[in-house]
Amino acid sequence: VEDMESHEWNKGKVLKKATKKQEGEIQYRCTVCGKTVNRTLAKVGTKFTRGSYNYKVRIDKNGRPTATLLGFAKGKSKKTVIVPGTVSLNGAVYSVTKIADKAFASSLKIQKVTIGNSVEKVGNYSFFFAQNLESITLGTGVKELGEHAFCHTYKLKSVVVKSKKLTEAVTGLLHGVNVNVSIKVPAKKVKAYQQDVFYTHPLCVKAVK
Repeated sequence: VEDMESHEWNKGKVLKKATKKQEGEIQYRCTVCGKTVNRTLAKVGTKFTRGSYNYKVRIDKNGRPTATLLGFAKGKSKKTVIVPGTVSLNGAVYSVTKIADKAFASSLKIQKVTIGNSVEKVGNYSFFFAQNLESITLGTGVKELGEHAFCHTYKLKSVVVKSKKLTEAVTGLLHGVNVNVSIKVPAKKVKAYQQDVFYTHPLCVKAVK
């Protein structure tokens, strides 16, 4: 008797790394029954659309499949941006680890941004001049915030940082935002983040809790 329970696939084993010139291959194993399936990994640099967003295929240092979020798909702009942890392409699962430079720059419709836990880098100017953006939540995996990432988001009121991995921020992270922005960070990181991440324009920040 087969399929008494739903398959629960593991993160997969890369059998062949994808490159810019050739496709790769990954094998997933069901942790319930042991069944395995092989899936093709797209060439590095392949662009594709899922839901409201465009992505580009990348690989990490171990050859595992990842994806960069490029921005809205054509005609799909919306008020709330939710960056997913993973996206699929031809049955293969890609971790979304980066938001591209200028991905949502000048997107006037955005009001709320929630960045998934798999994202490690928010690119330069990624939300630059998103004038109606009011709240941002950074997931637990974020390590790097790019230059002017949230610059000139005039209506920004709240930034929630779940990550404990943030390194020193670069120029103009919150330059030009509302003077009443409230930033919430993990308790053990308050001092470090005040000094190393959100120090560039201290007058933009009302309180770090």
